[in-house]
Amino acid sequence: MRYVFIILLVLGGAAARADTPGSGTLPPDWKPPFEVDEETLKILEESYKAGAYGTPNLPLRTDENYAHTPRDLEPFRHVQPHKRHFLVQMEYTGPGRAIPEPKDLKTVKIGFIGPIEPTVSVATGGKSHEEWLGIPMLQGCQLAIEEANARGGYLRRKIPFELVVKNDNGLWGSSGNVIIDLAYKDEVWAILGTIDGANSHIAIRVGLKIEIPMMNSGDTDPTFIETNIPWVFR
Repeated sequence: MRYVFIILLVLGGAAARADTPGSGTLPPDWKPPFEVDEETLKILEESYKAGAYGTPNLPLRTDENYAHTPRDLEPFRHVQPHKRHFLVQMEYTGPGRAIPEPKDLKTVKIGFIGPIEPTVSVATGGKSHEEWLGIPMLQGCQLAIEEANARGGYLRRKIPFELVVKNDNGLWGSSGNVIIDLAYKDEVWAILGTIDGANSHIAIRVGLKIEIPMMNSGDTDPTFIETNIPWVFR
């Protein structure tokens, strides 16, 4: 829930920005449109100061070992490697922030893709079995949209958010088609989902070509963000 809320905050809380961010200083009266925790406030402030093309001055987390792997399960643990990869947090440097907003909007559409309807798939070995994960994920997204709209929706334009829901049927590659529909037919601004690792990896590669933010709240595959796609978050 927290991560779903943050992406809505980044999209909607931008109303507090001035017309020309990136000067390196914040206006004395600048503040988010509603109360946020210190960590989120720091992210918003640094993003504001960086502007559309700069890199926010935010520290990157460094893990001690890969994916919290127990010492006994580390390969070649008696040998110290020259370099360990994927221990430093992936960095989002802000591509796309300078793209102008579309005009004549009635709502800001956020896409959702997840396993919410039973299907039969070769990828899942028969009948799908992840609806018990997908439905709560959808409910969390719906609640986040309701909370954001209760605070005024997309504050810059004073219009509500709208959730566009699509089912992830588990067929290999089908998630890519759904991402295309969400981006070009439904014209969503960002996408939430999905759970299945195979479909998620396909979806984010399509998202890379489309250049659309994708927030994942259900895929636990540690390699998910190692693709280093700047539009992907978890």
